[in-house]
Amino acid sequence: SGFAQDCIGNGRPDSCDLALGCSQDSNGNGFLDECEPTLVAMAPAVRPAFQAGVVTVSTTNIPDGMATLTLSSAGLAAPVVATVSIVNNSGTVTLPALGAASASDVVAAGTLSFTDALGNTVVTAATPGVFTWDVPEIVEATPSNGPFDQYTSVLFRLEDHVATGGVGSAQFGSSSPQAAYLFTIGGATYANTIAPPQAAPGPVSVLLRFGNEQTLAQ
Repeated sequence: SGFAQDCIGNGRPDSCDLALGCSQDSNGNGFLDECEPTLVAMAPAVRPAFQAGVVTVSTTNIPDGMATLTLSSAGLAAPVVATVSIVNNSGTVTLPALGAASASDVVAAGTLSFTDALGNTVVTAATPGVFTWDVPEIVEATPSNGPFDQYTSVLFRLEDHVATGGVGSAQFGSSSPQAAYLFTIGGATYANTIAPPQAAPGPVSVLLRFGNEQTLAQ
């Protein structure tokens, strides 16, 4: 148990601090509240979904050594698990790109697991919203509507694409995919394509693909 230690360094075992009412263990996990191991933050906290990268993990009360970072989200098919070396409550880790597309940004909660000085495996409480994968998005369409029974040239402004140029595809509703062109002007990324006629008037979903990046918008 964590009570066999003196995490505060006041010369008393943690169990005595509890018994004397000098400290508390609110969640009953064997760590005094002031010694609670915590995954505090990750920096940068946001990355493009299709770009792997190195992030810095910041913690409190995590001993130096190897720990396992687990990021979980309803937007992930499976949790992302990575090993990180903690030194002075900090460490770096390379996070992978997302292997599957999502219709929205993926916001993940994180936990750290490690082995304490007594050989016990400890898992921190989940830190909500500690990391976000930015999924490519369509933020503007010009024009935003057109005749449903005619072909219409459309320019989309995009966010969070790693790619900045190239040829891909655009799919409007259930129509067949067609060519789309990705380019960047003044730091902004755009895609140009032709909207085909539709079976009936009304809103239509648009799916853009460039390499292994795709953007889904309604």
